Amino acid sequence: MEPTLGVSIAYELHDEIIRHLQKDFRSLAMCSLVSSRWSEYARALLFSDFQVIIFLRNDARTTKLAELLVAPHSRLAQYIRRINVYGPDIKFDRIVDFNKTASPEAYNKFSSILEAVLPHLSHVRRLTVQMITWSRTPKHVKVHLASLSQVVSVTWIEVHFGSLYELILFSDQSFPALETLHIQDFDVEDASQIGQSMFLPCTTSFACLRALALCVEKSTAPLISALLSNVIAIQKFDTLDLEVFSDSLLDQVGCLIRAAGPTLTVLKFQMYTSGVGYSEDLEKKPFPISLSQNVNLKLLHFNTILHRDDMWWLKKILSSASTIRGLEEIRFGLQRCGTLNFERLGCMLFTQSEPNFSVVLEYIGEKDRELSEMLQHLMPKLSRRARLSIICFNG
Repeated sequence: MEPTLGVSIAYELHDEIIRHLQKDFRSLAMCSLVSSRWSEYARALLFSDFQVIIFLRNDARTTKLAELLVAPHSRLAQYIRRINVYGPDIKFDRIVDFNKTASPEAYNKFSSILEAVLPHLSHVRRLTVQMITWSRTPKHVKVHLASLSQVVSVTWIEVHFGSLYELILFSDQSFPALETLHIQDFDVEDASQIGQSMFLPCTTSFACLRALALCVEKSTAPLISALLSNVIAIQKFDTLDLEVFSDSLLDQVGCLIRAAGPTLTVLKFQMYTSGVGYSEDLEKKPFPISLSQNVNLKLLHFNTILHRDDMWWLKKILSSASTIRGLEEIRFGLQRCGTLNFERLGCMLFTQSEPNFSVVLEYIGEKDRELSEMLQHLMPKLSRRARLSIICFNG
């Protein structure tokens, strides 16, 4: 007779015990072999952040993945939540003309790889597509991409479309549950405007979209116009992540932020200005970006290289945020700490008598105790209130 335990443990407690092993992949793998009951939950945790990278030069590995997906009793596909597709236009030699697309043979090979893998990945939630020319991508591959109906986040990086409308319409119609859209280093042939007539009748464009990450440039200007004209309802967005390379686009950025209004809770900037220094004329002029309408903002994140000459526009933005009582955190992602006047920055941040937000300074480099002590010294008011955190990332 098999020995039995005098006291049984509820299945909920089993799950709780396994959950505490979430970052211990070896232990989770061992738990998955104990029983069928443990296997399901342990494997769900083990592969919770499992990512498939489809890369043309790793076609042997991709072929092996396809074999695993169709193997008898295989359950691997249900755990895959992220796909990163590198298209054939990827270049390893910087001297090569970056606008030159890959050969038809490369696209045929790329298409056969996707056709072998994509039909089995119906549980994918996050999709990233890089380095492709849309017109060279076969229709059946586009159909397979569109069949990933559970996707909630789509990222397009260095893709070439005939028009921005193609990308917008494909993203809108293919992914009805889409919550986050990220467009970076975009290239189009036709930069015409996006109008309401371009969308299907009785279709609510991007009904679930709540977050937009966008490189603000000439090619994406039609998308900004569509947002400002309410073709796509920006008033529903709670997160904006904007990368700006030109001072001439700041007016559009300012209009976009104001249009988001009180629903916006997270705002991230990557600003690369022309380096124009402070002058009395700049001080007198109204700055295009104001946060006065974003009264429910919780996180304000500047992820850029801040120089001394950037203090004038930074002061303008922070001043406009001084009335936001619910602001919880202002974060600065710094690459070179030595070029910024931290003492002045501390004074600018301390515009309220009782600031409720915390300040986080991130910089790339080795941990430097001396630098940390210097920052604490240069921003004393925030330090005394335990509102200043310093995070270092190894470069």
